[in-house]
Amino acid sequence: MINLIKLEFKRVFKSKNFYIALGLTLILMLLAIYPRLEWKTEYDYVSAWLSSIGVGKAYITLLFPALVAIPYSTMLAIEKKNNYLKYITIRTDKKKYLISKGIVNSICSGIILLVPALIFSGICIYCFQNPSKFPEVMATFDDPASILLNINPIFYIAFYSLWMFFQGVVWSTVCYTISLISNNILIISVGPFLYAIISNFLLAIIGLTRYTPPASFSPYLMTGTSILSMISQPIVLVIFILGISIYYKKYEESIYV
Repeated sequence: MINLIKLEFKRVFKSKNFYIALGLTLILMLLAIYPRLEWKTEYDYVSAWLSSIGVGKAYITLLFPALVAIPYSTMLAIEKKNNYLKYITIRTDKKKYLISKGIVNSICSGIILLVPALIFSGICIYCFQNPSKFPEVMATFDDPASILLNINPIFYIAFYSLWMFFQGVVWSTVCYTISLISNNILIISVGPFLYAIISNFLLAIIGLTRYTPPASFSPYLMTGTSILSMISQPIVLVIFILGISIYYKKYEESIYV
């Protein structure tokens, strides 16, 4: 399966979709942080970095479910439509092929969030002030990882960079899991994004704002967030992934793959 994974990585890195998603993420982060670049002495690098990924102009926080679907999530559906999947599974084990494709899809989708986050963390650390100069600002942080600010602010940035990677992995796996049972590229790529919008609206109405997809992705957006509210959406999505996987396994013979 290692060779299959290597092959899939080569296909991803030769795909224009991967670079489109990466470029869009970089552009959205730049648009979010650009206004603060004129006030470099007024902001610490943690606050500036958070503004690039969610605080203020929350482009990434709102659009990440759509961004992570771009790199590779629809490839399985395309392969089923053009009969490439039938061709390749004659020569290799289908289960291993599907697993390797799912692994690569999740990692590459996580990368398109992680790499821009790390790039802008470097830019912010270089351009903006040390957080130690703004103790009153640091004291206002009340998210699950805020304790890391007392150890080293870079640990805080690293934690949320990895959290973004994890979210990319989970949400893109939802897209890929849907592609196991559906060939509809629109449903695969847009379905999770629509779920994020609808659940955000409904949960906000009933007073569970801290459990919405944006709050889970960016728990630093509001005070009083907990680890439970932070992991709530990934838990729901993992249950969905397991449900679809069980359904696929049970009705595999009747599903065209």
